[in-house]
Amino acid sequence: MLNNPFAKIFYDDFNSRVIKTCNLKTNNPTQTHPSVNKTIHRINTYLAKCSDPKQPLQIDISNHNIPTRDFNDYCASLRATMIIGSKNIEDINSQMSLDENILNIFDITNQYFTTRSDKVSDIYDYITHKLDHNNNLEQSTMHLNNETISHKENNVFIFGVSRDKEDNPNLAAAHIKHTMQDMIDEPYFKDRNIFTVNFPTSYPEEIAVPSILNTIKYPDDFGEAEALFVQNNWQNFIAKEIEFNEDGDITNHIKYSPQELQDNMKNLSILGYCAGSANAHRCINALKEISSQIYTKEELDPALKNISVINYAFLPPKEKLDYTNISVFCNDKSTNNPEAIVRCNFPELYGQAKLNQKEINSSKITKFGDSNIISLEMPKDIKIRNKTANLVSREINNRNGHRLQNVTNLSTNSTASKVYSYILKQSLNRNPVEDKIIRYLGNNIQHNNNGNSL
Repeated sequence: MLNNPFAKIFYDDFNSRVIKTCNLKTNNPTQTHPSVNKTIHRINTYLAKCSDPKQPLQIDISNHNIPTRDFNDYCASLRATMIIGSKNIEDINSQMSLDENILNIFDITNQYFTTRSDKVSDIYDYITHKLDHNNNLEQSTMHLNNETISHKENNVFIFGVSRDKEDNPNLAAAHIKHTMQDMIDEPYFKDRNIFTVNFPTSYPEEIAVPSILNTIKYPDDFGEAEALFVQNNWQNFIAKEIEFNEDGDITNHIKYSPQELQDNMKNLSILGYCAGSANAHRCINALKEISSQIYTKEELDPALKNISVINYAFLPPKEKLDYTNISVFCNDKSTNNPEAIVRCNFPELYGQAKLNQKEINSSKITKFGDSNIISLEMPKDIKIRNKTANLVSREINNRNGHRLQNVTNLSTNSTASKVYSYILKQSLNRNPVEDKIIRYLGNNIQHNNNGNSL
């Protein structure tokens, strides 16, 4: 896309982050690493395609030696640069933020990272941990899940953005305490199997960026990791005595009746957070594709609709979804502080769904296809449990609608946490989420802060 404002954002950031801080060649004999030179050349190819053709932008390093550390920092910060820069694009649209060339520049930096370090990889498998007991989150431990998951029990899969290690369940436990806060101690989580699904530490955020952008741009796709996740974790939901060959094709199975299949899928509930929601979406795509080897569309479609997915900070990537979906996010209407990541990922949809200063209530419901999008006012003040389970005050001037803790910390008695808790309670119990209740909570709490806890 020509004249894409993100091209200038990336160009300006390179000059301010790298050029202004490095030495001239005459003052520093250190040579720019060949892989840095090659990657900058490829970035310049991107800039030529996406900047103003009358005044094409090109990074000029002819008079500078580029420190590898500074260039690494530039590449690692590219997504953050994009998010921060998007706040200044008033007319942002998905043609800008999901342009194929945007995806390419992240692929370019990914290739740079993976060739420079043996500690990162653009190939991954999901790591699944199971909560050992959840009578009280503070006392809970986790273990790496290697067991076959029962289709007859209520299962909740929390797809997050943390990085876990197979040999460190304590890290997974710290992550769930940090993200779910005190909400996971609520009664509606009792007597359910709780699993967390995260990327490995070898697949860091800067490498994972294309996965979320590609999911939004190509919402019907999935990869090998998602297919493998389904085979390892959800096979019992598909059929009995199921077996796969090396290509992932089903070689043996005993088919469920249509009603049994629907009952199985009722026992799949998913909570997704940001990129984790994109991961869950791709896993359901893989589930659908694998199941279609056995079942007709008429048998499979109503079963998939029994899967309940509650997303935070991720909006529906298309109007008609295979599963039942509610998407939630927070923004600050009083100071016009946007949820910048959701706005950048879903510009048009965010514009329709966000709370603004004209809204009377602290909650708003937007219908999009067969999904409900619920925007909530960000809590004014909050204390969150950090990864060591200590309460930490969040500064007012550092409020960020993207944090999951906006809705998982019940101690604030806020609109956001009460509405989200109501949604989880109803969805996990497969009861209707009523618009009038969400509107009541938003209106009641905004005016007198005495809303009933549901």
